[in-house]
Amino acid sequence: MRRLLGALAITSAALVSAGALCAQPKPVLGFGGNASGWYWWGPKTVYPGFTTYYNFAAPAYRVPVTCSASGNTCNVSGSGYTLTGTETNVVIEATTVPTGLETMLESFPAIYDLCNEVSTTFQFCHHGTSTVETFSSTGSGVNIVFMPAAKVGQHSFFIASNRASDMGFPTGTTVTWGVVDGSNGQDFSAGFTSNNGYPYSYGSAYVQALKADIPSNASAGDHTITITVCDAEPLAGVHACPAGSNSSTLTFTATVKALTYLSDANESTSFPSIPGLTKWVSYMTVGDGLFAGGWGDQWCNRTTGALNPIDISTVFNADNSIFYYDGGANFHRISQWLGDSGSEKCSQNLLQQSGFTNANTVADPVSGNYLGDFWINGTPPGYRIFPIGFANSVNQDARYIGVVQDIAATLIPGKGDGTVRAGCYISDSGIRESAYALISMLAIDKMGLTPQDPTWHVREQRCADVLVGHINEHLDGTGRYTFIEYFFDGIAMDGLIKWWQKTKDPRVPMVVKPDLDKYYSDYNLTTHIAMFNPDPNGIHCAASATWFTGPFDDNCQNNTNRANTVLHNLYDHAFAWYWRVSGNSTYQTEGDEVFSHAFDGQDDSKGKTWSQLYRYSFNYVGWRQGWLSPEKSVQ
Repeated sequence: MRRLLGALAITSAALVSAGALCAQPKPVLGFGGNASGWYWWGPKTVYPGFTTYYNFAAPAYRVPVTCSASGNTCNVSGSGYTLTGTETNVVIEATTVPTGLETMLESFPAIYDLCNEVSTTFQFCHHGTSTVETFSSTGSGVNIVFMPAAKVGQHSFFIASNRASDMGFPTGTTVTWGVVDGSNGQDFSAGFTSNNGYPYSYGSAYVQALKADIPSNASAGDHTITITVCDAEPLAGVHACPAGSNSSTLTFTATVKALTYLSDANESTSFPSIPGLTKWVSYMTVGDGLFAGGWGDQWCNRTTGALNPIDISTVFNADNSIFYYDGGANFHRISQWLGDSGSEKCSQNLLQQSGFTNANTVADPVSGNYLGDFWINGTPPGYRIFPIGFANSVNQDARYIGVVQDIAATLIPGKGDGTVRAGCYISDSGIRESAYALISMLAIDKMGLTPQDPTWHVREQRCADVLVGHINEHLDGTGRYTFIEYFFDGIAMDGLIKWWQKTKDPRVPMVVKPDLDKYYSDYNLTTHIAMFNPDPNGIHCAASATWFTGPFDDNCQNNTNRANTVLHNLYDHAFAWYWRVSGNSTYQTEGDEVFSHAFDGQDDSKGKTWSQLYRYSFNYVGWRQGWLSPEKSVQ
C-alpha cells in the first residue's frame, strides 16, 4: 500500500511536550480526527435481502488548537499553545477551508508535518516532504489537531447500543458487530464484547466492524443511521453512554435501493465489427520471436519458450514483470487464438518458473509443495494471486494442482504459516485485493479444488458484498475511499461479473452501469485517454510516484497522460458485458471507443503493461463478437 492514512498512520513519538499541556485545551475523544470525530468506511446504498459492511477505525485522544491561516503560516491566538522542536503527523481540520489547504476532502482530514514554528506561528509541510503548504487566501477557524502517538489506538471505545432499531436501520435488519483483523487479511470475525455485552474496540491492530443484513422486505427509501460510541462501558441493559462519559455520534443516510432485474429478451443479437481489433491481434506477437521487433515477442522467444532475461531478472515480486496480471494465462489464450504452439511454450515456462522450478524454491508450510518465485517471500500479497494460468495447465503438469491448492490456502484465514492472508477487505483501500480474492475463489471452484473449509463459500459471498460496497461507496460519496483508481474498478468488474455468472446476483448490473457511466464521463474524447484517478490532488490522490509514470504524481484527475491508455483493457470488458446483458447500444459504442485506443500509449518497457492489455480483453472480444455468452468468461 503506497500510503497510510488516518489514525493508524500515526507512529511518531508523542507530539505535545509536558510543559505545553497546561496551556492547551482539554483533549477530546476523537475517532480519526475529522470534524464529526470518525474515521469510517461503508456505502450509503443498501439492498433488500443483502449484507452491507461498515468499519470504524481505532480512536485517539486529540488536542485541538484553533488558528487562522494566511500565506504559508497558521497563527494561533488566545490559547498560549507552544511546542518545541519539529513535530510530525499533524492533523488539520477546518470549519472554513482556506483555498489551497488539502483538508476535509470527503470529510477526511489532511496530515501534515509541522516543519517550522516560532512561538504561536506554525508552518506546515506535506507529510513526509519538505514542501511547504501555501494558503492562497485567509481562512478562519482552522482547527489544528495534534494527536499524541501514545494515545493513538490505545483507548477502548464502546458502542452505546448494539440494536439495529436504535441505529435506525430498516425494521427487521440484523446487525452483527465484529472486528477486522489485519493479521488475517482484513477478514471479518467475531467482535469483542464487554462484561455487559456491548461491543468495543481496542488497539491499533483491530477495527470495529458492523455487518448489516437488510431484510428482503425492506422498502425503498432513506434511513437515518445514528451510531454513538462512549469512552466508558454502558450499564447492562442500558443502551446509552453512562453519565459523565465522553461520547461521539456519527450520523449518515442509508438508502435502500429496490432491486431491478434485466430481462434475457434484452440481450444483444447483432455484432458489428470491432474497431482496433487488428492492432489487438498484431501486438500479441509482431516480430521475429527473438525479443525484438514487436511487443509480445519482446517478452518471450516463441521458438524456444525462453522468457526475456531482462524481464525475469526483475524477479516476479517486482512491479513490472510479465508475471503480473496472470501472464501465464495470457500466453495460453494467445496460443489458442493464433494456433501458436510457441506462445504455449512461453506460458508453460512462465508458469513453471513462477510455480515451482526456480533455484530459490522453498517448501510451502501449508502443503509442503516446493514453490518458485511466486512464493519467495512466503504468502504472496493479495495483489499477486493469479491461479487461472495454473488452472488452465493442470492437464500438462499435474503439479499445478498443488500450486492452486496452495493459492486456495492463502484465501482461508488462520491457515498455514500465519502470515497475512489474501482477503475480502472490509476497508476503504482493498478493492483490488477483494476482487482478486473473489476471482481466485471462483476459479478454484471451477477446477473442483474447493477446500474443505466451512468458511469458503461464506467468504465468497462476503467478497461480493464488499465489492458492491466498494463501488457504491465512491459512487454515492459516502465520505471515504482511498483508491478511486479506475483500473482497480475494472478488476472489481471482473470479479462481480463472474459472481453474477454463478449466482445472477441482481446487484451486479445495478452497480456496473453507474460505474461505467462515471468512467466514461471522465474519459477524454478529444485525446482518447481514460482518467486514471478522478480525485483531485490531496489526501485521496497523493503526490507520489506511480508504477508507470515515474517521478510525477498519482495522475489525480489526469486524462491527458497517454500512458493511461495501457489500462483501458482492464476496464473496457465491462462495457461489452453490460451491452450484451442490457441490449443498450450506448455501451457497445463507448466500449469500442475505449478498446480501440488501448494501444495508443504503448509502453513496451514492461512486461506487466503488455500483460494488462490481454488480461481481460479476450472477454471483451468474445462478448463483442458474440462467440462468448455473457454467462461465461474466458478462463
